[in-house]
Amino acid sequence: MAYKEQKQKLINAISKGSTSVKIVAISDKIIGLSALIEEIQKKGNSGWNGFDHSQEQKIWFHSQLLKALKSWEHPFVEEYKKLIDQIKLI
Repeated sequence: MAYKEQKQKLINAISKGSTSVKIVAISDKIIGLSALIEEIQKKGNSGWNGFDHSQEQKIWFHSQLLKALKSWEHPFVEEYKKLIDQIKLI
């Protein structure tokens, strides 16, 4: 299965999931993006090297997940958005 197709299925499952599913998923993504940002700040662009997918693919995934969760009113959504905005600038 192609990367975008696989990730779109995950996005759909999360966006249609219960509040608990959304909290667990977005918490995981916040932790992951925070760690990635820290790694890039330490190592520069080589911080991206630990992934099977490109920088563009990862940013696409997080941006699409954020769009899918925009209507969900939870403070984690804004935190997630800030991290996505930050990673786009690095």
